[in-house]
Amino acid sequence: MTACVNPDHLFLGSNNDNIKDSMQKGRRKGRTRNRPTGLKYNWTKESKEKWLANRPRKVSFVDRLSILEAYYCGVATQRGLAEKYYISQATINRIVNDKYPVIRGF
Repeated sequence: MTACVNPDHLFLGSNNDNIKDSMQKGRRKGRTRNRPTGLKYNWTKESKEKWLANRPRKVSFVDRLSILEAYYCGVATQRGLAEKYYISQATINRIVNDKYPVIRGF
């Protein structure tokens, strides 16, 4: 990759234009593939169960308040709360340390 930032060397274009330009100039390594669109995923019973077990979860407002109360009152540890709410200890840590604020936009 070149580090040139000369405005005379820039031109307006889409991501596809950028990829074509880099290929023509020999700056692209490997094979370039288009992203598939409109594909349907055929779920098997096992893959659906695995996805359900590992899908991203949102912690509700009420659960966040309960987590904060239990943690700061010394009733439970972060690890214990993670097991109780079926989320990672890292997520509990983020809630406790206000990385995921309980109240937003007020």
